[in-house]
Amino acid sequence: FEGFAQLDKGSPNVKIVNIKTKDKDKDISITSKNIIIATGARSRNLPFVSSDGINIWDYKTAMTPTQLPTSIVVIGSGAIGMEFASFYNDLGVKVTVIEALPSILPNEDEDISKIVANNFVKRGVDIKTNTSLKAVNTSDKSVSADIMCNGKRETITAEKLILAVGIIANTEKLGLEKFNIKIDKGHITTNEWLETDEKGIFAIGDVT
Repeated sequence: FEGFAQLDKGSPNVKIVNIKTKDKDKDISITSKNIIIATGARSRNLPFVSSDGINIWDYKTAMTPTQLPTSIVVIGSGAIGMEFASFYNDLGVKVTVIEALPSILPNEDEDISKIVANNFVKRGVDIKTNTSLKAVNTSDKSVSADIMCNGKRETITAEKLILAVGIIANTEKLGLEKFNIKIDKGHITTNEWLETDEKGIFAIGDVT
């Protein structure tokens, strides 16, 4: 179907999934004692720059390029950013990683971060930490990233730019506000069994 599903409450211990379609006459409702939310997440944009699918890529575009670029700037050095940096470096693309914090992989152990950074540098990846992105300008065939690195302003030009600054869970229009489901930093919280605070409603994947 083309549309979306929204949760609702029925009788005690019964949940309703209302499926909205383009043809309202074909809308249907399904009842169940248990429901799994697996709506995933999408790439996070920055206030002053968003992915356009052409020169500025999100992670989905970066996985399915129409052709291999010669150079890429990766904004963000978390797991997603460094995976793409590694992948494109292996394919011979000139890669520059921009990270605002003092080290890459900021959620990992500091010693691991240093080992990974040294490995990437030896492979030819240019890593710029303590660097903030100030502006992005695009042309037909390139992207220019204006950055502030260690107090100095500079511009890096590449064929493509990947935004890897995190993800946003797809929790809108699901009807979660009707249930005892907690949201923490935009994501659904669950227990060790992946169950929300609402008995019978579970959540899995990047939406959690």
